[in-house]
Amino acid sequence: MMKYNYVVPMGDLSSVNNNKLTLIRAENEYVFDSNQKRYLDLRSGLWNVNLGYKTVLYEAIQQRVNEQLSTNLTYLDIHSFHHPIYQEYAKKLCTFVDAEGGYTQLIYTNSGSECTELALKLSRQINKQKVKTLAFSKGYHGTFWGGMSVSGLDQEVTQVYNPKLSNMEFVKFPENKSEEEELLTYIKRHHHEYSAMIIEPILGSAGMKIPSVPFMNKLGELLKQNDITIVFDEVATGFYRTGKRFFFHYLDFKPDMINLSKGINNGVLPFGTVLLSNELTKKLRNENLEHFSTQNGNLLGILSAHETLNYYQKNEVEVSENIQGLNEAILNGLEEHDIACRGVGCMFAITINNPSALQLILDTLKQAGILCYQYFNSSEDNGLTLMPSYYTDSKKIAQVVKLIAKVVKSYA
Repeated sequence: MMKYNYVVPMGDLSSVNNNKLTLIRAENEYVFDSNQKRYLDLRSGLWNVNLGYKTVLYEAIQQRVNEQLSTNLTYLDIHSFHHPIYQEYAKKLCTFVDAEGGYTQLIYTNSGSECTELALKLSRQINKQKVKTLAFSKGYHGTFWGGMSVSGLDQEVTQVYNPKLSNMEFVKFPENKSEEEELLTYIKRHHHEYSAMIIEPILGSAGMKIPSVPFMNKLGELLKQNDITIVFDEVATGFYRTGKRFFFHYLDFKPDMINLSKGINNGVLPFGTVLLSNELTKKLRNENLEHFSTQNGNLLGILSAHETLNYYQKNEVEVSENIQGLNEAILNGLEEHDIACRGVGCMFAITINNPSALQLILDTLKQAGILCYQYFNSSEDNGLTLMPSYYTDSKKIAQVVKLIAKVVKSYA
């Protein structure tokens, strides 16, 4: 077994690098290993590569990056200096997120995890008397200190780091109308305790738990009525992943903050942003804020996001049609083979609920050249997740779905 000089601190450091593929290039919806074997990437590079490994996008990004490199200015301290791209991209993104102008300011970050840290700080700053933050018990918001503290999904795994941030309260994600009403009633009774609620619109890491739109509208209305800051973590659901540009476009209300990363620049560079509603920015006036990293607003990161946004805008109709086609092909295909699947847009989960079978399924599919991801809430609650890029060939998907169904039935 090769000994690596780098480790990824997600498990036992002595074994985390074992049994990994070595990938060296990519093309369209495929990645290739060092033996030139190709794999269909149904993980979208862990939910980052929404548009696939698309040459035309990378050429556009490469051109902008080369132009910037030719100036020899690759780094700026955004705390001390302006640059035209800061404003150009911020204005374009705010308009893309909400054409009605509900968001006119944003803060640049380096990741979805950092977005969570910032959102928690801001929500506490404007609600100094109400100290608790609400979150779903199966939600996931990153591995930094705040994200770790507010990610209900990982509370058991991260116990070793206690004490984490205090005043986090977890509530069960409602899975029927009775549980929806129970949760709304509970919040009505205790609303005076909460400063904010951070919400994954779809609980991706928990296995694509999808809320009903009427419930989400009632929840949003209740939170707004009681001045509880609404933070939408759209790191995974943003940029068409659920079929619309953003999940909140299905709803009747606008969150106070929106965390964005992953598909924001197709995973090209570490990058993210938190959008602030106009109402929130009014509350933050005359407040002394404290949040900064020397890489916030990284010039090359913004350029990669800018060109990715240009691509989304130019090809929106095609992207939307592709997502609809993939959604129908995957859901209908699995249904034909009696495989239950939860899905919306290009987000899908297949329940397995058997850890040993799940690993065999993942390994068998990998050997067949298909890369999937897994969700693992517990030994009794686990399964496959499928997050294809939007340009995955829908005709090929039909054949792939047959194979996935066959493998699932073989082991589960």
